[in-house]
Amino acid sequence: MGLISWVKEKKAEKEKKKNQKKAKNSEFVKKNLVFFSNKNHWRGVLFVLVVCTCCFWLNYLLESRTINEYRQYYNKYIKGMICEDDVFLSNDIDIVDVFESEKVKSRAADNVLPVFSFSPGTTIQVLTGYNLFTEAVNSGNADGIQNERERYFYNYIRDNDGKRAMMLCYDVIKEVMRNGVFKQVELEEIKEAGYSEIVTINNYLDEEHADNTRKLSEGVYSDFNLSESVDVILDSYKINLALSEKYIIQSLVKIFCRPNVSFDPLQTESRKSRAYEEADNVVVSLKAGMQILQKDTVITDETMQVLRLLTSRKGVNPIKLISVVVFNAFSAIIIYYVVQFFLRKGNVHFKHYYYILLFLIIVLAAACYFGTLFGLDRGVRFIPIFLPVCFLPMHMTMITGRRTFGSISSLVMGLFSLAIPGATYYYFFYTVMLGVASSFLVRFFNRRLEELLQWLLSTIISVALTIVFLFFSYGNLSMSDVLEVVAVKTVISSVSSVILFIFIPVEERLFNLPTKYRLNELFYGGSPLIEKLNKVAPGTYIHSRAVADMAYTACSEIRANAILARVGGLYHDIGKMEHPEYFTENQGKENKHDYLNPELSVSIIKNHVKVGADMGREARLPQEIIYIIANHHGNDVIQYFYNEAKKKADKEDASVTMADYSYNTSEIPNNKECGVVMLADSVEAAARSIHEPTTQKFARLIDSIVERKILMGQLENCPLSMREIKKVKESFLRTLNSLHHSRISYQNDEE
Repeated sequence: MGLISWVKEKKAEKEKKKNQKKAKNSEFVKKNLVFFSNKNHWRGVLFVLVVCTCCFWLNYLLESRTINEYRQYYNKYIKGMICEDDVFLSNDIDIVDVFESEKVKSRAADNVLPVFSFSPGTTIQVLTGYNLFTEAVNSGNADGIQNERERYFYNYIRDNDGKRAMMLCYDVIKEVMRNGVFKQVELEEIKEAGYSEIVTINNYLDEEHADNTRKLSEGVYSDFNLSESVDVILDSYKINLALSEKYIIQSLVKIFCRPNVSFDPLQTESRKSRAYEEADNVVVSLKAGMQILQKDTVITDETMQVLRLLTSRKGVNPIKLISVVVFNAFSAIIIYYVVQFFLRKGNVHFKHYYYILLFLIIVLAAACYFGTLFGLDRGVRFIPIFLPVCFLPMHMTMITGRRTFGSISSLVMGLFSLAIPGATYYYFFYTVMLGVASSFLVRFFNRRLEELLQWLLSTIISVALTIVFLFFSYGNLSMSDVLEVVAVKTVISSVSSVILFIFIPVEERLFNLPTKYRLNELFYGGSPLIEKLNKVAPGTYIHSRAVADMAYTACSEIRANAILARVGGLYHDIGKMEHPEYFTENQGKENKHDYLNPELSVSIIKNHVKVGADMGREARLPQEIIYIIANHHGNDVIQYFYNEAKKKADKEDASVTMADYSYNTSEIPNNKECGVVMLADSVEAAARSIHEPTTQKFARLIDSIVERKILMGQLENCPLSMREIKKVKESFLRTLNSLHHSRISYQNDEE
């Protein structure tokens, strides 16, 4: 019955583990389905795939290209043939003779001894088990002893007074486990493999046995010869023991001792790999200008040996390509999520920037490939000077308006540079530094005519950085090298600038991007909407101009997008063109709202937000401008008409709901630019009603309006800090003083 119940328990445990594994697999699948259902994750996966694929093929094609030509010659000629070509080595090459190097490395790996590791847990379990057995014998309580053999010796020891043997047995077991108990099967396999020595690792007892080389023929205990090991240990104690005591010790050692040393394939392979890697390669140095083949000469053994060495440069080594892919994948993941961190939140054009970046990565990969080939064919020492390093960072900075994005995108160019044959980390740092420097140039330019200055500065910086890195990479530079750098970088900067000049306007229109050029054109370029606003609602036009100036100055103070705020301020009230006469700034002495119910008046006032957003969409204004138009009032209450409605309701004993007199928007400003425009709109409109304006009156007005907006919750989602709000108020005060030419208030002035 005991055997049957044991079998049933094992079956139940096996079934339980199987069900647990199924549950884990099901949970894993669900998690992955949730992961891949997220579009952002899919975009990240696609980004990583594109970057890795481009870098992989760049590495594969370029490395193959450097040896294909030599391979053709190697296959074309044999010893004794007449050579038909003149072939020179364009640069210094240190070639590893892979055939000889492989022999040296393999011998070093084969000389590494097998490694066996001690198991501390097994030793502790053995000693703990024996201690429990000893306690049971001493206490006379055998309830905890389940093993039949242990129970037998429990009775035997008590009947034969074997306590002295038990005490001595503990020292024997400890000594046996200290020396290590091996598995006989593993020892036989090691012997069959031709090894007569092994290395044991035992760093938990003492330093003496931390790393010990042993001969298999001396002092190696196994589960096969435990009795012999016990005899050796007992002989060393020089104690007279009765046969029964010796029998007890030998039996208990067999019962409790288990193999605690086993073959460690990981350590063995690690040491073999280390020995393999540390073995010196057989290197053959070939100098630049060396003539490999000479026309009309006989092909010799030496010539074929050189060609063989050149051909043996395995640029398509799978291990190297895998390492390139892993490195690029890791880098691409970091780049993608860093870009997402800086751009994703609240940016409606993130996916547009993302697809533009993917397209440019593919285009630039092709450009890098052909640029590298161009340099290789001409024996150029420093290939990255042929790469359009500045194009991607400057392009992404221009369309996003963020230098951070441009700087991060320069890392992609750095990954491409590492795919160049013979590339070093100098290539990577050169590419990244030049890309970051070029992205910082963009911030100084606001007009397209200044592209000429941008081209000049980018060319100067490119030439200077290239010369510096050439010096650190190769030391001495000739005048021809410097002139070559100047010529190449000038051409590449010129071509890049022309392509940028063509690409940016196309992308602006195609994706409706709010680049600084587009925003400046909307502000200065004579927009039909603004011209119509000036004719139909001149008061609103003047108000919008003032709001634009206030928002621009304030956003400049807090380092927000000042150009976006200025354009948003200019266009924020274009919806008033539909009924301009119902807005105070366009009225004369007569106010048409005096003849309307508050309900009708408030519907007209609220409608200008929706109408303005619709006009912006028809004119294909950038989404950021439309957002400011639609949300520059948030969901605030139209206080004047709400108060009028309450007065009327009190007379008629009716009720008024605040929501009916609030702007019908489900959003409040969620970015700094929209929040500043909202505050500037309210402050500028209220400032017009001040009689004999002074700085003090303006300051009190600004404080009251800002405090009211905060109390009404209009800035809850806006990332403006209290320090930034303080700077905005100070900026508003300076702008209002300049707009209204306010005089200094003296103590006798009436408020």
